[in-house]
Amino acid sequence: MRNLFITAAFAASLFGGRCALGQSLQEELQADYPEYTTQIETLFQGNPRFIEPTLLSPDTATPYAVRFGLSHSIGQGVGNPTSFTSFESFLPLADSGGDGIVFLNPIVHLDNFGNPAVNVGLGVRQLIDAGTPTVIGFSTWYDYRRSNLAEDFSQLSFSLEYLTDWIEIRSNIYIPDIGEDRRSLPNRFSGNSLLLGRAEVAMTGADVEVGTVLPAVGRLQGRIAAGYYHFDDPDVTAVTGWRVRSELAAHENLTSEVIVSDDDVFGTTVVMRLSLQSIQDILNPPGGMEYPPVHSFRRGDDSHLTTSVADRLGERVRRNHFIVTGTDDGKVAVNPATMQPYAFLFANAGAAGVAGNGTFENPYGTLSGAMADTRSGQSITYTPFGGAYSENVVLTDGSTLLSNAVPQTLETQFGSVRLPFSGVGQLSPMAASIMGGVTVASNSELDGFGISTGVLGTGVSNTVIERNVIGNPGGDGILLTGLTNIPGSEILISSNTILAGVNDGISLSGATIASTVRGNLIENGAGNGIRFAGGDVTATISENTANQTTMNGLLVEGSTFTGAATGNT
Repeated sequence: MRNLFITAAFAASLFGGRCALGQSLQEELQADYPEYTTQIETLFQGNPRFIEPTLLSPDTATPYAVRFGLSHSIGQGVGNPTSFTSFESFLPLADSGGDGIVFLNPIVHLDNFGNPAVNVGLGVRQLIDAGTPTVIGFSTWYDYRRSNLAEDFSQLSFSLEYLTDWIEIRSNIYIPDIGEDRRSLPNRFSGNSLLLGRAEVAMTGADVEVGTVLPAVGRLQGRIAAGYYHFDDPDVTAVTGWRVRSELAAHENLTSEVIVSDDDVFGTTVVMRLSLQSIQDILNPPGGMEYPPVHSFRRGDDSHLTTSVADRLGERVRRNHFIVTGTDDGKVAVNPATMQPYAFLFANAGAAGVAGNGTFENPYGTLSGAMADTRSGQSITYTPFGGAYSENVVLTDGSTLLSNAVPQTLETQFGSVRLPFSGVGQLSPMAASIMGGVTVASNSELDGFGISTGVLGTGVSNTVIERNVIGNPGGDGILLTGLTNIPGSEILISSNTILAGVNDGISLSGATIASTVRGNLIENGAGNGIRFAGGDVTATISENTANQTTMNGLLVEGSTFTGAATGNT
């Protein structure tokens, strides 16, 4: 009966009015009922959630409140390739007197590259008596992420919590939108191959952790947890690893966290997070509407010092905030004519002096180094990073030498594709140039270079010379001699620019000449613009321009000529 009277007096004082200024409710009760001083003190000690009524909210000891948080995470983790900042709010939707809560938990993240991510969770937690006080929690989440590769992904997630005073068990399931879980990625080189049909793929996954609350030390309250995670997709390498997480609360508004993870894909990662949070009472709006009171937030200067599971009804859900993605590297590019994979040798003038092996990751420092490779006759030698090559280059039979200056395309099993890094422009400082001359070979191709001293060849056939800029050659711009090629082994000279040559711009000579010469520009040559000299000449000569040449714009000297000269200037 006496306890019932104390409780009634407590309630009457709580809801009947507010205390005198500067006097706490406990002090007022003890003054009014001095015979129950000890019991009143025990009553207040047993209600850690109780907060004093304030002048702004005199009618309730537990007004409606919302928690806001700001945190910054440093380091790479599973699914987050860079540091990020998070803005969070925890909005109670219903509160059953401190025994349960329904909540909405929206979170917005922004990583250091400016990519956003969003989590919106709707959940419920309920305090039950399962022999020991226990909280069961369930929440469902919508997650959105723009990845570091500027691709957008979304997923549905589910979180399950089992919490006691000392033990915490949490598990999450992550299910990407299967209709939007794959985003195309640019083609790329790897080793000596070109990879096509690549994609970034959102991965289905799950994690589980078991943790414990540590006894408070002074004003510090800690937790530690360890767990397992697995993310998978049929097209990418599965991610399986372990995680250790520790938390340390130094103040009701300040928490730090360290997460260490390890797996075969992301490796060992460490993320450090510092969180600031504040619980704000929300006044009832005018007009008679009242917000429901919230009993599930523990408030006060020492509210972080607790091992009671009931005090965790309003805390954040521990889960992986970022959608985990993997890369499907696609297929090796194949020549549809032979159904054999294309093979590449790479050169980078910036790597001069470095002993490369021709892979994209370790290119040759010179073009001559690439041509000395025994694979050059069956490979495409490419300069993806441009650069100036101070050398005379001699092509091998069957070799192809391509510059990044012009758009380079290949026919593949996926159709025509453009080589990565190509098309920077002939005038770009990134364009490849040869500070010397080039000697072509049979069945070879030379495409897109700036060349200082001209292109030479003797007795070649099935040779392609196109889209090069040859400036101030010491002799002829393009000089091919000793030709004995016949129709079916034509030489193609196309879309080249030759400036201020000492002799002819383009000169072909030999017993039999079969060639197509089209779309070339010869400026300020000291000899002929285009010259054929030989026995039998079979040629298509079209759309060429020769400006201010000293001699003929076009000169054909042969015993026979078969073909046509059209559209030339």
